[in-house]
Amino acid sequence: MLGVLLLLAVDPTAEEIMGKLAENQKKSVELRRGVVYRQEILARMHRGKSKLAREHDYTFQVLPKPESFEREIVRFQGKYEKGGKYFTYDDPEHEYKKIDIDGNILHELVKDWTGEEKSKDGINDDLFPFTTEKQKRYDFTLHGIEDYGSRQVYKITFQPRQPPKGESDWDNWWAGEVLVDAQEIQPVLVTSHQAKNFPMAVKIMLGTDIRKTGFKITYKDFGEGLWFPEKYGGELEFRVLFGYARKVSISMLNSDLKRANVESSVKFEEPVPH
Repeated sequence: MLGVLLLLAVDPTAEEIMGKLAENQKKSVELRRGVVYRQEILARMHRGKSKLAREHDYTFQVLPKPESFEREIVRFQGKYEKGGKYFTYDDPEHEYKKIDIDGNILHELVKDWTGEEKSKDGINDDLFPFTTEKQKRYDFTLHGIEDYGSRQVYKITFQPRQPPKGESDWDNWWAGEVLVDAQEIQPVLVTSHQAKNFPMAVKIMLGTDIRKTGFKITYKDFGEGLWFPEKYGGELEFRVLFGYARKVSISMLNSDLKRANVESSVKFEEPVPH
């Protein structure tokens, strides 16, 4: 009996925790199929160190589909800087003087970072190693258990694992930290950053040097196994060969969650930052 108690008292390993998290996230992702919610996104593009060049402010109503989701724009406001003044517009595909590099890039990045349909919540799952398959490409380290707000969480860091000889490492070039709810074994807060540079072949193909890329995501427990992304943000700096350089930041807030076939709803208190 003592041996059994001692066995039960042994702390889980990082791999065991992340393995259970993958199982729980799979179930939670399935529950997201039936959720309707409001999504607010603020995207900004700066030139130089601090000059705001472009801003896109979106509000979406997000509706579930059998294998993905659909977003309807409820409100949009954009603005761009010209000669020290800012001009506004209400079409996300608005182009300044027909060829509008800033506007096109910012709109496409918003779609890429927040509109990945296969993920059920719009967030590209390549950024965070939550699935069993993606975890095979990472090494995890457990740094103990600590308090985070009213919860106890496991603190785990992850690093990309060296791929087998002959295989590409394109899909696992992130490193970061995940706080895992110790009771529910669900992610609470995840941060990731670029762990290695883009392959030279990609830089040549795109003509772009991308650096200082990082993402952060916060999850919230809505009960009955539904842990949903509440806040999400990312930053990216890039420089194109002909001298075009920009810094992009995107923040997203999901709120007013409602189950498609249930009258009850849950609302967040914090407004999207402006």
